[in-house]
Amino acid sequence: MAEIFEEAGDTGEAIAFYTQAADLYAGEEVTSTANNCKLKVAALSASAEDYATAIQLFTEVARASLENNLLKYSVKGYLLCAGLCTLCCADAVGIANATDKAVELDATFEDTREHKLLVDLAGAMETGDVDAFTATVQEFDSMSRLDAWKTALLLRAKKRCAANEVGDGEDDLTCAHAAGLRPPALTPRAGDRAWAWGEGGAGCNRQKRAGLVGEPPLGQVVGQFVPPDKAAPLENSSAVLHGAQRV
Repeated sequence: MAEIFEEAGDTGEAIAFYTQAADLYAGEEVTSTANNCKLKVAALSASAEDYATAIQLFTEVARASLENNLLKYSVKGYLLCAGLCTLCCADAVGIANATDKAVELDATFEDTREHKLLVDLAGAMETGDVDAFTATVQEFDSMSRLDAWKTALLLRAKKRCAANEVGDGEDDLTCAHAAGLRPPALTPRAGDRAWAWGEGGAGCNRQKRAGLVGEPPLGQVVGQFVPPDKAAPLENSSAVLHGAQRV
């Protein structure tokens, strides 16, 4: 059922059924399948801009994978996904702290290209350097091709960079809470447009300032998420980022 709703574009129902499936598989101790369902929920939540849920689940699966010799090599991919979500919602301090926490979770992550990507992107976003942001993505993509889901998140982060939003201290408190930084002010639900972009709210102002008015609405999937160990490259993903309209 979850796959049917996902294909139909009903993100809310897909998330609900994937969550139910994850709980059932976890109860039967079918850990691998349960984690795959959690990854689906995380990806769909991120597409719907519920970054707090996405960060929490990507980190949870990464932590569980560290305990399995066959799965631990996928951890850097999960931490990268969580990091990309953080770039879309946190301020400079929040991004830095989240990256540090990823290293605390897995010490080997610090020596990976994924970690370097997040650190360099965070630096570019803090200064509003869109050219540096694009160059960093292109360098990474030349060695590890980015899929459509990651590219979609990077485009969102790039718009925040262009608006020089990251240094303004207006990070999403729930996103920061997911990274273990501060308690949440609100607890959103996937697809809850009123919470994220209510009229006159900070989220609405941030959306207009970052030029996101033309973005797909919350609840609509943007890019198909593929687990890191099964991801196929997206053709010309760097070109997509490089050619994105600046704001």
